[in-house]
Amino acid sequence: MKRITRTALLMLLPVVAGGCASFSPYSVDESTIESHLRDRIASFSQDLSDRGLPVTLELTSADIAIGPEGRNVAVVDFGGRAVLQAPRIPIDLDFSVEGTPVYEAEKKAIYIRDLKVLSTNVEAAGSAFDLSPITGTLSDIAAQFLNERPVYRLNEEEAGARLFGMMSLRLDVQPGRLTLVPAGSGEDVQRSIR
Repeated sequence: MKRITRTALLMLLPVVAGGCASFSPYSVDESTIESHLRDRIASFSQDLSDRGLPVTLELTSADIAIGPEGRNVAVVDFGGRAVLQAPRIPIDLDFSVEGTPVYEAEKKAIYIRDLKVLSTNVEAAGSAFDLSPITGTLSDIAAQFLNERPVYRLNEEEAGARLFGMMSLRLDVQPGRLTLVPAGSGEDVQRSIR
């Protein structure tokens, strides 16, 4: 019985090795990443009183641009709302954050790292308050959101993605998409994942 099992494994080894060598890259487009981000921000709300600010922050939207102007970065535009507790004032927020997409093999996930805030817009209807002191803190929260949460994770319930995730991968940034390819591969063929 052991001999049959060993023979079967030896026969399958070239097939598996050949299959791994011919894997085409996986690409994740902007709309897929935006969908994942929107799912993550749907439940995001943070009370900032522990930071000395009587504010509750909610993120309500996230749009992403991958590889703008051919650069190896991603830009995320957040929309949100903050509510000052005393006096109770609703504040509309818009942030643009730029960072470098990175694949973390142990988590089988793509993160955006090395974040910097590009712009922040804070508006409170009819308010005469100077809101500039809280702008930096709110921008930091948006950046922290990305730093702690992946923008995409390989779906290990799918056999192909699970096998692909066992390989040594590199991440290529292309306009409109992120592509995971086996390290050392120069193939340009892409297979889209969701």
